[in-house]
Amino acid sequence: MIPTAWRELEVLPEPDPERHGEGRYIRFHVTAWNGTPTNRQLHEHSRIAWFTLDQAVQLDLAHPSYAHLFKQLLTNDADNECEALA
Repeated sequence: MIPTAWRELEVLPEPDPERHGEGRYIRFHVTAWNGTPTNRQLHEHSRIAWFTLDQAVQLDLAHPSYAHLFKQLLTNDADNECEALA
């Protein structure tokens, strides 16, 4: 998969550096791509799949703020869609 449209959202520090070491999470909102998503991080992820918001927030997410981000992005996208239809 090759992203063709995206925007950087923010950079977050590792929430538990004592356990996982120093690190950063760079979050992007990808809205278009070419190809099929494939798991290229087999040591980090068991699979790639599509989820509803309710399903996604129940996952063991890499950063505690991801659930809030998912909700925020989907709310903003829905609001923008409604504005485009008006």
